[in-house]
Amino acid sequence: MKLFRKRDQRFERKLYDYDQPHDLAELLLEAGFTAETPESLMIADTAEVARALRRPALPAGVRLDVVTSSEGVEKVDALPTSRPILERVGFSCVATTPPVIWSPA
Repeated sequence: MKLFRKRDQRFERKLYDYDQPHDLAELLLEAGFTAETPESLMIADTAEVARALRRPALPAGVRLDVVTSSEGVEKVDALPTSRPILERVGFSCVATTPPVIWSPA
C-alpha cells in the first residue's frame, strides 16, 4: 500500500476463497479498502464450449467473438448475473473473488 499511497493511486486487490489468512477480507476492509461485487473465476474445455455454441441460437446474453491474436484476448470476470450463462455453455466455477478497492483519501 505504501507504493500506491506514494503515487496517490487507486488499486484493486482480488480476494480468493483460498487466500490466507482466512480473515484477509476483514483485514483489508479495516485498512480502508471497499468491497465490490463478487466475481467468479471460471474455466472451460474449449471443445465443449465450441459444441455448445454451435447451436442455432446462442443463449440470451451470450456474444461470440472471433479472436485471432493475443490483443483480442481480454480477462473476463463472471459477475453473478453472467455466471449461469457461462455454466450453460460448459464453464465451471473454480474460485470466487470479491474484489476490494483502495483509493487515496
